[in-house]
Amino acid sequence: MTHIVFNQMEEFAKENNVPIIQKDALDFILQFLKDKKVGVILEIGTAIGYSGAKLALATGAKLATVEINKELAKIAKENLKKLGVVCFVKNLDAKYFINQLVKNKNIFDLIFLDGPKAQYINYLPKLLQLLNKGGILIADNINFRNAVLGNQEIDKRYKTIVKRLQEFVKVIQTDNRLDTKIYKDIGDGVSVSIMK
Repeated sequence: MTHIVFNQMEEFAKENNVPIIQKDALDFILQFLKDKKVGVILEIGTAIGYSGAKLALATGAKLATVEINKELAKIAKENLKKLGVVCFVKNLDAKYFINQLVKNKNIFDLIFLDGPKAQYINYLPKLLQLLNKGGILIADNINFRNAVLGNQEIDKRYKTIVKRLQEFVKVIQTDNRLDTKIYKDIGDGVSVSIMK
């Protein structure tokens, strides 16, 4: 039953040009999480609920996820309900949602960062406050079109995104609270940081 729902979600994403996680990135992340104890997940950037559902079902964790697009948040809620995921979907700008979580002293075992790429660096300080000791921060698309860690020439309109992602990668690699590994050739680039 779940594979039917996921197939429908994949079809919907393709037809409606909604970005969902690339298969090799998802497979890598699920493999990485295989023996990890994850009770609560925070996802930034729900879209239609695809990756959040995959992560929650694979780990048996509860999911809190935020999506700024009202229509997508509604679709995500329906999809996650069909899949039986224990979750909380918030339709809000991620910045405000993260601030609320920090204020309420919420703590997460896994944070999956897949929202607006140019904001990763801005979200980071607060996200680290929400991460358990031993908690995992996974960011998707950190090699944005092979321009962040590769040498791909990129359209002028993406310059800011690339610059900010480069800054994000530098910070997660040099923050001594984190143990970070970068996988630039998996999907569109994936980073995995563990809170020491």
